[in-house]
Amino acid sequence: TKGDGAFGSHFFEWDATSIEADNGGTIIKLDSVDTGRYKLKYDGAVNVKWFGAKGDGINDDTTGIQSAIVNGNIIYLPKGIYKTTKTLYMNKNSSLIGDNSSYMGLDNGVNIENKGSYIKCVSNVDIIECNLKLNKSASLENLGIIAPSGFNSIGLLIKGAEFSATGSTQTIYINNISIAGKEGFSNIPNYVNAKGVVFDCTASDSVLYKASINNVYIHGLYSGMIF
Repeated sequence: TKGDGAFGSHFFEWDATSIEADNGGTIIKLDSVDTGRYKLKYDGAVNVKWFGAKGDGINDDTTGIQSAIVNGNIIYLPKGIYKTTKTLYMNKNSSLIGDNSSYMGLDNGVNIENKGSYIKCVSNVDIIECNLKLNKSASLENLGIIAPSGFNSIGLLIKGAEFSATGSTQTIYINNISIAGKEGFSNIPNYVNAKGVVFDCTASDSVLYKASINNVYIHGLYSGMIF
């Protein structure tokens, strides 16, 4: 978005021979040319704001975040509230990292703005799904997840996971994560059968080699963490 400073010191460079598809963030095609693309020169993480996410709690940022996940391995969400309406899918080796260096659990639902990076889902869907089949790994760090208003929803769903000490490199890292009901970090359960983190261990064709879980705060939901 113009003026938001999301690109920082990064810049676009013209590649006269490229015919890659325009991804709306790091590769840009001009309407008037078939060959040649502007490509963003960057190192490290992909910023969701490059793909149009705003983090203002009003606009729907689902497409912007999902596009960043598809086009990068390390995905960065600057401080803000990112409204989503559909499940976000992490189907490859990827990291989703927010902007908060401290533990995010004790807001009590009051003034969470400007305190970190929050994904706020407003639909009755699972918010983030990590599919770890085919030796994929994923990590989530420094994020707040606010659950949707409907019943039976899941904040973080880990699929393709069957615990085993051998035979797999699949790993999930969950660090400094808060998951709460719609009304914020209240002290009563808000939703019948709404769950914070669920490990789906029903798949027979994959195993989870390692799960590292640190500083996870789950509040205002029916169930916390289910294996």
